[in-house]
Amino acid sequence: LGHSMGGRVAMVFTSLFPSRVRYLVLEDSGATARPDRIVWIRGLLGQIPTPFDNREAAKIFFQDHFRDDPMLGGFLHSNLQPNPDGTYGWRFHPETMVETIEKGRAKDAMPIYSKIPQRTLIVRGGQSAEFPQSEAELMRDSRPGVELSVIEEAGHFVHASHPVEFCRVVEEFLNS
Repeated sequence: LGHSMGGRVAMVFTSLFPSRVRYLVLEDSGATARPDRIVWIRGLLGQIPTPFDNREAAKIFFQDHFRDDPMLGGFLHSNLQPNPDGTYGWRFHPETMVETIEKGRAKDAMPIYSKIPQRTLIVRGGQSAEFPQSEAELMRDSRPGVELSVIEEAGHFVHASHPVEFCRVVEEFLNS
């Protein structure tokens, strides 16, 4: 099971070690190239004024600037850590993260995905900007043994915003 870029990792792992994988579950994770998302991620990180003076200042910033997407704001906020000088900055290196996403997301993974023989469940958040419905349907229709489940009220972080429904869908797939 892989979420987002983790889904790409799960696809590659499955293609390299097919005997070690019985089922593949992709949560809001596409296989087509999406260079537009790299531009979005760069812009997103560029508008966050790190480091913050303290954790409270960071909390206020994310609450104010991510009212429309509190799940994303909470995710970003959770990726801050204290610096030696008492300020709060990223626990990751932003340039390296963007570079990693760029290398993974700029490439079309459909040739890899289309050769995977394992039964696959694709779970999409109905409100996700990261993984369009058209791409989910393309992946579902590109090979046999693929199921698509859309959790309409969820965004990109399906497992976090709708954990009960997400777990139910995955469990039903694994038990079917």
